[in-house]
Amino acid sequence: GARMHLDVNKVYFTPRLSFERTRIASLVKRGEVIGAWFAGVGPFPLVIFKKQPDVSIYAIELNPVAYEYLVENVRINKAQSVITPVFGDVREVAKTLPLCDRIIMPLPKGAETFLDVAFDRAKSGCVIHFYSFGSMEEPFEAVEEKIFEIAKACGRDVRIAGKRVVRPYSPSVVQVSFDVIAL
Repeated sequence: GARMHLDVNKVYFTPRLSFERTRIASLVKRGEVIGAWFAGVGPFPLVIFKKQPDVSIYAIELNPVAYEYLVENVRINKAQSVITPVFGDVREVAKTLPLCDRIIMPLPKGAETFLDVAFDRAKSGCVIHFYSFGSMEEPFEAVEEKIFEIAKACGRDVRIAGKRVVRPYSPSVVQVSFDVIAL
């Protein structure tokens, strides 16, 4: 597996997404250009690198402490030829990078405010792995409506290829993941 240095007192990291990281890494195909947004210390890009090293990953992180760990983790895993750490705000820096075949958006809260950027940076057929929160009773409905609403406002057609409850967040709220295909 991937080796990662981090200080849990200074950066956000959850081992609870390990299934998601493995699931997404298994979907990646050789030659893909991947936007790993809100990359943190690099768990998604590093797991992908270990499973499919013949890709280009742009790992964007805004938190300077997490970014330093990201750079270090890319180095200790000898992934420099595959993973390019990018410091900055996704909204500003994503437009300076190549269009993507796959975009991963594991922001704990507020990822929907970046969906417009994802639709702008997505090649036709790009898979956007989008995370959000839904109610225990209706985990997907409101989030799915929001995805279609933002896609329409951006002039993109989308298809939901998959959705699942990732984990409970509180007694009434669950974290959900959507695999959204930008057409």
